[in-house]
Amino acid sequence: MLDQSWNGPIDCDHFAREKAAAALEFVRQKADPLADVRQKADPLADVRAKAETGDAQAQFILGYAYRFGDDVEKDLVEAVKWYRKAAEQGHAMAQTTLGSAYSYGVWVKKDPTESAKWYRKAAEQEAGVTINK
Repeated sequence: MLDQSWNGPIDCDHFAREKAAAALEFVRQKADPLADVRQKADPLADVRAKAETGDAQAQFILGYAYRFGDDVEKDLVEAVKWYRKAAEQGHAMAQTTLGSAYSYGVWVKKDPTESAKWYRKAAEQEAGVTINK
């Protein structure tokens, strides 16, 4: 039997939002039963582990994370460290990033020689960088 004792207005939007949120959480848990654990852990743990073993792409990602403060506290010294490790292994985007940083003096001291070095390495890989001689 339907309870008809409530005569107040029904907030359909609120009810729909609650149901949608509950459904989304249910699907998320089914798709990834460890989702709550992952949210509490270091979100960059896997990337950091790969970076520390020499994976250039992971090093680039870690540099980016430190540069912009994505999932870690912003730390430009750490950003340069990881970008440099990736660049030294031939990662073209890391080389271009360092070239730009040294060219404009953003988050590192302006250094035209260092800038040219990294831009040249990226250009040698045809990374979309043009060097005017």
